[in-house]
Amino acid sequence: MRVLHAPDNIANQMTALARGLRACGIEAATCEFRPNWPKYPVDFCLHLDRAPTRMHRRLRQWRFFLWAASHFDVFHFHYGGSLLSQNRDLVWLARLGRLSVMHYWGDDVRPRRRDRDTDVERRRVRRVQRVARHVRAALVADSELRSYVEPYFREIAIVRQAIDLDAFDPAPPAADTRVPLVVHAPSAQAAKGTPAILAAIERLRTTHGFAFQLVEKTPHEQAVAIYRAADVVIDQIAAGTHGLLAVEAMALAKPVICYIDPARRDSYPLELPVVSATGATLPDVLADLLNDGLRRRQLGEAGRAYVEQYHDARTVAGHLCTLYRRWRTR
Repeated sequence: MRVLHAPDNIANQMTALARGLRACGIEAATCEFRPNWPKYPVDFCLHLDRAPTRMHRRLRQWRFFLWAASHFDVFHFHYGGSLLSQNRDLVWLARLGRLSVMHYWGDDVRPRRRDRDTDVERRRVRRVQRVARHVRAALVADSELRSYVEPYFREIAIVRQAIDLDAFDPAPPAADTRVPLVVHAPSAQAAKGTPAILAAIERLRTTHGFAFQLVEKTPHEQAVAIYRAADVVIDQIAAGTHGLLAVEAMALAKPVICYIDPARRDSYPLELPVVSATGATLPDVLADLLNDGLRRRQLGEAGRAYVEQYHDARTVAGHLCTLYRRWRTR
């Protein structure tokens, strides 16, 4: 079985999954249209940004598609995209008997409040509907994202975010740190509840001694170095599920604060050690962690054990292999 991941390397997930598949003995490769930021490694880059005209871009896409269609058995697409514009390749791949699946990651399917009943939202829905007509299944990271694709897909699988544990040596926070460092790294401030997080930080500055760092537009290696120095990491307090930041922080053995919607808590393993907080409860939740160094360390160690069990790229890839084989034989 030969697997291609394309065309968007969201948070390095294509690379992590491909490496996990290779560790399971599967031939796997990654392809993106243009160099990503912050420069996650991929096997093929079409450099559409360097093509002088639209026609040249289309020719590069078609040339790669024709080669890939004859080389790979499984096409694992990400973020609603595929190898050709308007997902035209999905029809051809289905006719050729290739397995195609679509992996959704967040705002590619999550409605934004300001976009409801607008052209933006209608276009999002049309893209999802178009993909659903031609791929075998949708993959999502959690039950929140599942709820957005359920109206369109017959088959949906939850596949946890994957992480290369070898790149994240655990560094649990010292229990006796006198000035704890709190870190928040939003990919999009509104979606992560950043304004409320910043308000809680300002409120606590008058009563607690701690440092705070907001990480934005920072190369991934540099960002991970900052997380490694943290004593507490705040993921988000808006969506109701955790993102990849929480996974990376737990891999580093850091305690994580993130709002987990009680209605979705049962969709996570029982051992999930994330401390849940809303905008209203965050000041008290964070204050408790700032006051208790031993609990911070215990949560960090529990987080590392949790990620080793549920988010190791090799474990996630093994789950993917099972899904690929099941869908290819139906």
